[in-house]
Amino acid sequence: MLAGVSFLVLYDIYLEDFRLGLGSSTLGIFYREFALGVIPLALYLFFWGRKHQYNEEGKYVGFLRLSFGYLWVLDAFLQMQPGMNEYFAATVIAPGVSAGGIAGHLSASALTLWNLHPVFFDVAASLIQLYIGVILLTRNGGKVFLLTQIFAILWGILIWLFGEGFGGVFSSGTSILSGFPGSVLIYVYASSILLLAAKDGIGRIRRSSQIFGALIFISALLVQLMPYNGYFWSMSTIYMPMSYPGILDFANNFQYYLTHSSVFPDVITVSLILISAVGWLLGKSLGYISSSVLAAFSWVIFEGMGFVGILSTDLNTGLPLLLISIFFYLQMKISNDRRTLVV
Repeated sequence: MLAGVSFLVLYDIYLEDFRLGLGSSTLGIFYREFALGVIPLALYLFFWGRKHQYNEEGKYVGFLRLSFGYLWVLDAFLQMQPGMNEYFAATVIAPGVSAGGIAGHLSASALTLWNLHPVFFDVAASLIQLYIGVILLTRNGGKVFLLTQIFAILWGILIWLFGEGFGGVFSSGTSILSGFPGSVLIYVYASSILLLAAKDGIGRIRRSSQIFGALIFISALLVQLMPYNGYFWSMSTIYMPMSYPGILDFANNFQYYLTHSSVFPDVITVSLILISAVGWLLGKSLGYISSSVLAAFSWVIFEGMGFVGILSTDLNTGLPLLLISIFFYLQMKISNDRRTLVV
């Protein structure tokens, strides 16, 4: 019954988008239908998936798989928001063109391609993400699962190059606080972890975390210290107030204070990034705690939780980075407990 309700509601959403019925004036209707469609689907997939596991998995690997499964499903519906077929290209892809160079060229190519048939590409992107999420929620092994993770990695890289313009690395005013290096890069890494876990590659997962930590946090540190960003004296270039509901007005106020104060906020930011980088490279809990704090703070204060007040196709970088950090912190605790038992 839950699956039937979800199917009927979601069929109506996708059909309306094809008919250009999901315009910006239908936002309230869409979110009501979204709730009716996605909540039964999420419950159904969770309970169905628990009964159809292909092999045993560590509970924290399961946490990562289910977390990103729900993220992919949610992203699929954010892609279908009213107005997305009207404004997606202009608000998400087009800003990357101004970066120039190879990033600008790729964004321009993506913009040209998308504008050939925005409705088709909008629905196709949403269905792809819905498929990836459903597989993550209902399987933890088998050939389909493994092939889907490979597909998710390729799809994520495609989005990162053409949609996110290399995560904004070539744009001025970028920062890990505002979404660098791009959320989809975290999704790609999550699928890589699940691939390794399915092949019993726990040791390789640990080694991969060192590479991941170096790439993410050392790059974030360099971007934060770039002279053209001017962060050392003031982070005002990343001040982006959101149209928050009243309950989150504090985030705008906090963001204004941080971006218009000299030196101190930037020193704190750089310190958290540096601690995260060293901690991830050495596999220390302090690094995972530091990156969790940084990710949670940036997600709420600077990223508007990815969707509040902005037209977004995902929940931005903060939340997936937080989930990855929690996963490695928990995995590290298991390893330490095992070492203690052996001793």
